[in-house]
Amino acid sequence: MSMAAKTAKKIIHMLGVNLRGDYKVERALRAIPGISFMTARAIRIVAGIDKDKKLADLSEEELKRLEEIIKNPPIPAWLKNRRRDPRTGEDLHLVGADVKLKMQEDINFLKKIRCWRGIRHELGLKVRGQRLHSSWRRTKVTIGVQRKKKK
Repeated sequence: MSMAAKTAKKIIHMLGVNLRGDYKVERALRAIPGISFMTARAIRIVAGIDKDKKLADLSEEELKRLEEIIKNPPIPAWLKNRRRDPRTGEDLHLVGADVKLKMQEDINFLKKIRCWRGIRHELGLKVRGQRLHSSWRRTKVTIGVQRKKKK
């Protein structure tokens, strides 16, 4: 591969995300939403790619195979990021924009059924039981006591 071709492949577009080609494969894959460090390692091992290889050094067919494995990862159920989906009951692994869409669908469902977490989301308050007395203030004016300006 010529030097000009390597510099042209510095950024690789995969699943709607621009990945840095100068990173090793595992590190570069972590930029895709829905892929953690353990998932990236499992995908690299299944794809049969050397751990020290950089993303820019992969051939076109290796990149296509990597993308197919990411779309349908043959990983165990405990490593998937959406286990026992409420609507289908299947173990799914979502990547890319699907992660944000499913999360927004779940929040809208919680709001619709008017549960505690849904109401907290609607009000823009903390959902998981954190204290709100002194933290999570939105503006700087509310912190402490302010004196009136002297004339």
